Amino acid sequence: MMKKLKEMRVDNWQDNVISFFLAILIWAGISVYIDPNLERRFVDIPVEVNMDGTYAQSINLDISKQSTDTVTLVISGERAELKNITEEDLHVYADTKGVMLAKGYELPVNVESRSGKEFTIESLTPSTINVTFDKIITKELPVEADIQNLRLQSTPDEDYNYITGDVKVVPDTVTVTGPETILNSVTRTVAKVDYSETLSESHEFTADHLLLYNENSLVLDTNKQVAFNRGSFSVSVPVYVHRRVPLDVNIVNAPEGFDLEYFTGMLGFSADSLDIAAPDDSIKMMEKLTIGTINMRAVDVGSVFEFSTENFLPEGYLDLSNLDTITVTCPTEGISRKPIVVKGKDIQFINKPRDFEFESISSGITIYLVGDTKQIDEINSSHVLANVDLINFDMQEGEHRMTVDFIIDPYKRVWFNAEDEKARRIYVSVVRSSENEPSADVMPTE
Repeated sequence: MMKKLKEMRVDNWQDNVISFFLAILIWAGISVYIDPNLERRFVDIPVEVNMDGTYAQSINLDISKQSTDTVTLVISGERAELKNITEEDLHVYADTKGVMLAKGYELPVNVESRSGKEFTIESLTPSTINVTFDKIITKELPVEADIQNLRLQSTPDEDYNYITGDVKVVPDTVTVTGPETILNSVTRTVAKVDYSETLSESHEFTADHLLLYNENSLVLDTNKQVAFNRGSFSVSVPVYVHRRVPLDVNIVNAPEGFDLEYFTGMLGFSADSLDIAAPDDSIKMMEKLTIGTINMRAVDVGSVFEFSTENFLPEGYLDLSNLDTITVTCPTEGISRKPIVVKGKDIQFINKPRDFEFESISSGITIYLVGDTKQIDEINSSHVLANVDLINFDMQEGEHRMTVDFIIDPYKRVWFNAEDEKARRIYVSVVRSSENEPSADVMPTE
């Protein structure tokens, strides 16, 4: 009994499958007979806006804005025609024949069959689209950089801070193609730089987002309506260490034992310090910035020395004080000038070669001393030691011009005002010592 039941179930299962397919065939046949029409729905069909051969094309108009690129279409027709129809069989387009001016239009959307299959349009959404037409022009514009979003490393406990220098964009121009109504007002493009970390040194970025600006404000912040001849730009951002540094001068030709601290302390600087920026960390430990050299022999009462910032600033440094020159002035109060005559007989010759005798032909020499008024009032010729150093004498007899050096003792706040070395020269007679000349009556020994 059980065996017969199992055989019946197997036979019934096979009959059920056959019955199912027979039912489908019968239903399809009845459907075609009863309702031979079919309805199809297509979503996101692209809308073609073709201007070929139109008046708009002849006057160089092109699309600058379009409200939508796609539509939803519902069609109906005979089942045999529509059952195999695809999106490729449908030509959906906007009619541009009536476009005559650069402005916005509401264009009707049309649908045609590419394959010749017939159908009826039940619905088209939207049935019109808004399209703005404009003349397309090309313009070359300068490229600037926007680094407002960059953050520099903070230095709250230091006497320096970080700043950025002149930003360089490469290339610095770009060719833009787009609607005339937009580009006519555009005067520059801006490459926007974004960086999440803080900067303490120079850095090079790549910017691929351009903004369009007129003289005052942003015109366009999207690239959808325009085209650029390149997509990325190199933006170099130099980072400097900024610090205010005291100024100093180098002193040369000061008398031996001279009080330099007294002298430099009385000098007047047109600026005691400068705001400068360095491309490296060297400025952090700089105690003073030497702006130039002062020759003590050129310093007189009220002397003024001028130093150009472009000459004393190290290469790569920036002058943020915007000063072209720094002047250093010797005061007129508390400083005096006095002539001193040194007689020729009082001039000493040092480092003399033993085979020669030296004698000043000049009766004397007048020098000018400048310095602290109290010491100048007290000083006289007895306080001035004059000598000629013969260490480099050329061993030639005759008359020579030789330079005299002076030592002021014991005054330490007085110096010589004689920049021209000629003012310190005297005439000297040089003869070979007679005791070293061979005698005519004595034959030299072998």
